[in-house]
Amino acid sequence: MIRICCVCHRVERQGKWHAGLFLAEHQRLTHGYCPDCFAEAMVEIEEFCGIAAQGTLGAGSRSTAGGQRG
Repeated sequence: MIRICCVCHRVERQGKWHAGLFLAEHQRLTHGYCPDCFAEAMVEIEEFCGIAAQGTLGAGSRSTAGGQRG
């Protein structure tokens, strides 16, 4: 089975990633991330989680303060 990057569409052959390879119609494919796209995705996920955590904490603080009003 041949692995193709779901982001940049590079194809893995024998442990190396190549751009612009043509695949035969009968070849079976699986999708994943090449090392470059995986690293970029992880950075984006970590940034998102950090932002989401800050947003959650901020929202909780506002709702608590709002709930204490008379």
